Amino acid sequence: MLGTQGGLALKHFNVGAYKQLELLLPEVAEQKRIVDLFAAWETAIQKTEHLIAAKERHYSHELSRLISRGQHPHAHVGTSAEEVSARSPRGTPALLGDYLTESREPDTDQDPAKRLTVRLHLQGVESRPVRGTDRDGATAYFRRHAGQLIYGKQNIFRGAIGIIPPKLDGCASTQDLPAFDIADGIDPQWLYFWLSRKDFYTSLEALATGSGSKRLHPEEFFKVRIYIPDFATQTAIARYLNALRDEIDLLGQSVAALKTQKRGLMQKLLTGQWRLPVPEQEGA
Repeated sequence: MLGTQGGLALKHFNVGAYKQLELLLPEVAEQKRIVDLFAAWETAIQKTEHLIAAKERHYSHELSRLISRGQHPHAHVGTSAEEVSARSPRGTPALLGDYLTESREPDTDQDPAKRLTVRLHLQGVESRPVRGTDRDGATAYFRRHAGQLIYGKQNIFRGAIGIIPPKLDGCASTQDLPAFDIADGIDPQWLYFWLSRKDFYTSLEALATGSGSKRLHPEEFFKVRIYIPDFATQTAIARYLNALRDEIDLLGQSVAALKTQKRGLMQKLLTGQWRLPVPEQEGA
């Protein structure tokens, strides 16, 4: 049955149709066991999600301590967050432009299946689906290489930043997604973490120009001041923060698996495809 709300057509389930549905109704003891099973699964999901939230807070703290203050992962943290935040930045002051060179290698393949994009909110660099509007030579594309820094001119202040992974080596993007070779002296992963602080990349919007959809052009990006610790410290920081991110990602995969398993169990148990055995004393 159709109705309308705000000019939109809405589907309504007729009450009479509910009365015609067949409902599998196991014995009360089995119902209780099913409820207990789902409750245990939900508890596991919630505990893992709480652990992820705690790990995210720890990661954010470590990102600030190690990147903003240029400390080594094994440095003494201090007794309070205020003590850490009050310390002066450590490292050699420089400009991003001193270490980045924009790559403008033309894409001679012009293969629509080899395009890349940068996802928002630090979700990484990935292959871009083929668009039906792509036409050979209609837009200038440039070849990108693994290890290059890349960002979205319109969305860097929304976390569209990444390092091109090996699997996307040789793919291409337009100059709306500029890519940069990183000079010796900076660990690419450390640089990514330095740029990935939310309070930092959101502030880059102030440097963007243009009417309507503003863009952050490389010449403005190059003016950003950066403090660079020694290379060994950079590498240690990047390795440590990557380990924290890997741990969070694995926990996220665990939550996804638990939710999938729960949906599968609901489908099997609530439709009667699977039955839960009930001990005689519980069924009595």
